[in-house]
Amino acid sequence: MAINYNNIYNQIQNPQETEQLEEQEELLRNQELSSIYNRMHGGSISTEKSPAGYDENIGSVYKEINKSFASPIKSTGKKSLTDLANDDEFSTRSERFLEGIKSNDNIFEYLRDSEYSLSSAISRSFQAGNWTEEQKQDYNYLSSKFQNAELKGIKEHAGLIKDLGFDLVTDPLNILALLFAIPSGGTTLGGRAVLGEAARQGTKQLIKQSVKSSAPLAKISALEGATWGGLHDYFLQDISVDTGLMTEVNLGQSAFAGLVGGLAGGTIGGAIGTGISAREGKKYLKFAEKEFNHANNSNVEFVGPRLRKEVEEQYNIDQELDVETSQGRLGKITEDTIERFDKSQDALEGVALKLFGKSTSEFKKYVEDNPEIADILRKFRYDWDVGLLKEGDQGATKVKLVDGTESEFTYGEFYGRLTGKYLHGLQKIFNPLGYTSFWGKLTSEKNDALAVLLRDKTLNSNNADVKLRGDDYVYMDVDRINNKNVYTEKAVKLTPSLKKAYKELRIILDEGYTDADKVGLFKKGTINKNGFLPRLYRFDVLDKNKDEFADILIAKGHANPVNEKDLVPFDVTNPDGTVDTILGSQKGQLGKDEEVFGRNFLNDANGDMEVAQRLKANQIVDDMLKERFTPYEVKVKGKSNANGFLQPRRFDNIQDNEISKFLENDVEVILTNYFSNLSQSVSRKKYFGATEFEFQQKQLAPIAEKMFKARNSDGSRKYTSDEVKNLQKGLTRLYARATGIDTFSDYGLKKNKYARGAKDWIILSQQASLLPFATLSSVTEPLILLSRASTTDAPAVLKDIAVAMGKQTKQSMERLFKAIYRGTTGKETKGFSDLADEQWDELYQTGLALEQSVMERIEGLAGEALENPRLKKAQQVFFHSNLLTPWTKGVQLASFTTGKRIIKQHSEKLATGRTAYGKLTKGKKNQIIKELNQLGINENEAVAWYNKSLDSNGLYDDALAKGFNGRGNLIKGGNGDFYKNNVLGGANRFVKEIILAPRAAEANRPDWFGRPDAQFLIQFAGYPTVFNNTILKRFINELSPVSRDKNKKLGLKYNESFAHTAPKTAITALLMTAVAHVGNEIRSNGKASIDYKTGKRKPEEEILKSAVRRWGGLGPYDYMYRYTEESDRNVGQGTALLKSIGGPFPQDIIDMVLYRKGLGEVAVTNLPYYGAYDNIFGVGTKKKLRAKARGSYKEDKPNYEQLIKYSKGGIVKNVPNVTDEPDEMKSRVTGQPFNETSEAAQDIEDRELKGQMKGLGLWKIK
Repeated sequence: MAINYNNIYNQIQNPQETEQLEEQEELLRNQELSSIYNRMHGGSISTEKSPAGYDENIGSVYKEINKSFASPIKSTGKKSLTDLANDDEFSTRSERFLEGIKSNDNIFEYLRDSEYSLSSAISRSFQAGNWTEEQKQDYNYLSSKFQNAELKGIKEHAGLIKDLGFDLVTDPLNILALLFAIPSGGTTLGGRAVLGEAARQGTKQLIKQSVKSSAPLAKISALEGATWGGLHDYFLQDISVDTGLMTEVNLGQSAFAGLVGGLAGGTIGGAIGTGISAREGKKYLKFAEKEFNHANNSNVEFVGPRLRKEVEEQYNIDQELDVETSQGRLGKITEDTIERFDKSQDALEGVALKLFGKSTSEFKKYVEDNPEIADILRKFRYDWDVGLLKEGDQGATKVKLVDGTESEFTYGEFYGRLTGKYLHGLQKIFNPLGYTSFWGKLTSEKNDALAVLLRDKTLNSNNADVKLRGDDYVYMDVDRINNKNVYTEKAVKLTPSLKKAYKELRIILDEGYTDADKVGLFKKGTINKNGFLPRLYRFDVLDKNKDEFADILIAKGHANPVNEKDLVPFDVTNPDGTVDTILGSQKGQLGKDEEVFGRNFLNDANGDMEVAQRLKANQIVDDMLKERFTPYEVKVKGKSNANGFLQPRRFDNIQDNEISKFLENDVEVILTNYFSNLSQSVSRKKYFGATEFEFQQKQLAPIAEKMFKARNSDGSRKYTSDEVKNLQKGLTRLYARATGIDTFSDYGLKKNKYARGAKDWIILSQQASLLPFATLSSVTEPLILLSRASTTDAPAVLKDIAVAMGKQTKQSMERLFKAIYRGTTGKETKGFSDLADEQWDELYQTGLALEQSVMERIEGLAGEALENPRLKKAQQVFFHSNLLTPWTKGVQLASFTTGKRIIKQHSEKLATGRTAYGKLTKGKKNQIIKELNQLGINENEAVAWYNKSLDSNGLYDDALAKGFNGRGNLIKGGNGDFYKNNVLGGANRFVKEIILAPRAAEANRPDWFGRPDAQFLIQFAGYPTVFNNTILKRFINELSPVSRDKNKKLGLKYNESFAHTAPKTAITALLMTAVAHVGNEIRSNGKASIDYKTGKRKPEEEILKSAVRRWGGLGPYDYMYRYTEESDRNVGQGTALLKSIGGPFPQDIIDMVLYRKGLGEVAVTNLPYYGAYDNIFGVGTKKKLRAKARGSYKEDKPNYEQLIKYSKGGIVKNVPNVTDEPDEMKSRVTGQPFNETSEAAQDIEDRELKGQMKGLGLWKIK
């Protein structure tokens, strides 16, 4: 009879039912002992059903080895492995093959590896392509013989058990939790070789697993099984193709293998979910161990049945053994084996996370022992702890920052909002002044006037009203002529708008100083002086005139060697016991030049002061050029890469006009760059520290010390020195790249101006040629909003989208028409209406929808930022022309509006305890709290905010919600701070989860993506990688009925959010698929559904897959999809792999090598808007252009149709004055028919008839 393990599990949880449980266990024991006895001694098999899960996990083990146990003398006529080993040809070929491929494996182990190890199958599929013809023939021969051999005897079965057990337990790819399947913590059985699953159940992961419901595990197991089965079959077929046994990979067969694997995995997973608790896991493993122990003994002879008592005793011993210490590498799985297994799995997972995960992902494994690391990761990513089937719980967790404050928002979020505060403030200041020229610049008169006022050391925001009363402002100008300063009195015209702009600019500059000083960016004693306009150097001019600038530095004393050391007070005890305080330098303290520049210039110049000054001046200029990417930060050689922020301004004794040739004079450009840099520096200092040195000392040193002291239970060190150092190095790298300290300035592609120019040209050409339809690909993004809003809110969401797109269209048209007007008339235009719009204003304040932030987002998804100003401008024009820039702004506005409303609705539901459908249920309440927390909002604070937003009638008041009273004044202690920080901050986070911004500061992609060389390798991989790490992961978690239990390392539980989120997410995914399919049809001129090879309609599943792929639904499988497409072209495995993961530039290089594609053809395919040529100029345009570039184009001759149609062939009847027979026409000369006067004029038929009649004597001569 079958045992219901679910009932047993429930009874275990209730001690009062122990007696009933023991009875059932005794029944199960008798069945198991009977089965063991009969199987091991060749007796009849019990007709009773095995326990649930038994056959799925252990039955196949018996099927494999029962042949020798049950019928040891039965012969099938097939050769055994021993027979093969003794066969001369097999032996000769084995030795030759193994020696040729330089393998030390046993031939049977080698042939068996790829059958049960996915890693081996993948590896061998690549190796086989490089084998010689002889090696391929040998492999086919050996493989064929091996697969047709039969296992005979205990020794051969022992080999099978040993090889399979080791392969299956130690192959990390057998746990498909990495890239290509939903991870289940190693607890599910995915349709694998059954022996391997039995072995895996013996690990502590499975033993600790206890799940009541079978359905969730069955679903996850099916997915794992399908994945493993399909992949394994694919690579085994690939080996056959490489060795000549097959002509091509049959994807249908791989799909079928995946289906079989899925079915098997689902069955096994269901069985485990129903039947296996920790105790059952031990039992099943011990069954397999029993067979292993006997099979590994080649001397065992079965001479007769053993006593039942002996079997029972051995069985009891087995049940008492601790499974975690009972098996090892060659048959015993010990703690050491498990540790090695975990480490190999962690190593592979670590590589994958570095390649494709968020930049925080690789450090998660250290968090359990070191919670301090979680605080660091939380400051980079609020969802660092979110995984597949794993919910995060730190979205609203406040983390202590370096400056002593706390925040629930990340570095990237704070940095973006601080940037928005300053840049939007600048926009509002400059907007009333008006712009000229197509690109929108201040007039030179207004720009120069502002520059003069801002640099005047006698002016400030307090005395401006007094000193700027008149219409003219007189000042002393300085020009440098013949290396001397020449002073001239000059004046600038002032207007009310200029005076107002100056005062507002001075206020915002003072505010920037306050923000920087508050977090400690300036050295002590630094004061906010008047007359400060930041200097932005024109690095192109500086690069061409290095010596001239160096001369100025020498003349002003900035190149004098400085070898003094910083002096600090020391207490010295005198012999009489008194203590004196003296100044001295610390041991090992370097001189100033050595500290800043890493060298002693006087020593390098052998004491020659002039040479030393020249060396230092040249070094300063070179360092300035190197620092062009962070122009307002003082850098320090070797110590930190940044030593704070302008403390004080460098070259303070050099007036701006003295070096005006080298300075940018556009005030708007200067201040935009300054505040962007300031925002980054303030944010870095506030969250982590200003320098790498500070970050390491304050954040990493305590963690390293704790890890060095950590010990295992046996007293050994838990972490090696290398592990600790690698962790420190990795976190420092993350810090440097995310916060902008590491600008990759040492890379050749950035150091060399020609390399920089070439890089920019290549990236821009790829963008312009391949992304004309980028907006069409993004059209599914606003639909993601539907998965985040309630069902009743869907109409409002659609309205948000429509209103936002209307506002954006208005904004774009207004700016375009004003630009055209300025460009054609040369006149000024003033005022952009969106800057006065409240919705736009709030969005801009958070750093979203600003031109700079939008371009940063676009650069992140299409390749990194360009550095050449002209090419950068061309890039902006392109993304405006393909509508991606305005589209991005519009979707951001729609998402921001929806996000604010969701926060308000959630707060209201929690405050009132009701929804649109009635009372707020516990499940819905938990879901609302979770969603608020994910946006960085504490549920209690949200309720308090909502209650304070109600007027005297209990109605929600928008002004009160924002902290204002009815007269528009800010209420002290009101909602202002919560609305500004949390509501707008939460809406900001919401937007970034809808319309993604792949950026280093957001830490939502691997940090190596920002490297200059990576921009070539994976130019367009930024967006899909971030999509996989955020939106797709969320979709999977919301559609899954189970999730990981955060209180158990590998446990599963019912996903309480499933009922609330799955329907919305599923509908959203379907809508996105439908819209993506329409987009595919548009971009292909209606041919997306047609197979170009056959001209017939593609199968529906292929059309569906293409649509899902378009919006990113395939996730990491997209790489496999591209790999398969390239493999179908027979380009070779290595090339297919490179093209599947590489960006367009390496693909062009590969195509040039493989297909002899010339530079002309490559140039054609990189023309601006090339991807849209067929849509614009007609189908076949791209093909025609490529052919012309190759020189193989043959122009078709035009086929002109005749205007007058004539009949062809036949007899024309009834023509006036013309007989039906031409030879009967009468001659105008003789008046006789032609056929009577000339035989040559007669028809051939007449002449033949004449000859016949003559022969018969019937012809009469007239």
